[in-house]
Amino acid sequence: MKTITSPRIALSMLLPVTLLFAGCAVNVTGHTPLGKEEYKTVFSQVLRKSFDEKATNNICLPSLFGFGPSATPSTEVAIDNDLKNPQAPKGCLAQFRVLESLGLLASSESERTVNNKVLKFATFTRTAKGESYYANGTLCCARAELDEIVKWKGPLVLGKYQVAWVYYTTKTLRIEDWAKSPEVLATFPTVTPIVAEKTPKVRQVAIDLSSIGWDIAEYSKMLQME
Repeated sequence: MKTITSPRIALSMLLPVTLLFAGCAVNVTGHTPLGKEEYKTVFSQVLRKSFDEKATNNICLPSLFGFGPSATPSTEVAIDNDLKNPQAPKGCLAQFRVLESLGLLASSESERTVNNKVLKFATFTRTAKGESYYANGTLCCARAELDEIVKWKGPLVLGKYQVAWVYYTTKTLRIEDWAKSPEVLATFPTVTPIVAEKTPKVRQVAIDLSSIGWDIAEYSKMLQME
């Protein structure tokens, strides 16, 4: 079980909204430099395949239950510590309570002594409804696809290895109704731009050349949309 004692879920882990990339390679082998339009085409193909790999939501809330193999079925929040923090209205306890009110999570409370003080804890687990939106340690609330490639840096060539940082925008195809609720918008600020359909945020991903072609780099697959 994951325990949270910080005032809020770290929004620096890419926002209220997250894209998790599946491994999809485009068969462009060899190391002959490509032209500008060729690179743009290759990078577009890689990103489109990653989006098309799964038809499920790929814009997600900040991590709620951990990352990758460390993700847990429940999260524990120190109630007293969270409520005392100035950020409490948008802290992790408030976020979990909102998701609970929408039927996505369920909670139980307990007490235990920590450093000679009796503290209250709330343990949150996913409901059946919550499980239907769960992926990679959090709940996913919307679906996006590639809009356009904005630019890229590189590819950087290190011997036979090549990698490029690709900057792109996405277009949102659907947003779950619960993500549009005033309570979610108030406690998860990163969801607001998605619902408001403001100017698309430029995002980035590392794409490298492997033996099977260009693909999203392993270390970049867990990056979430901010």
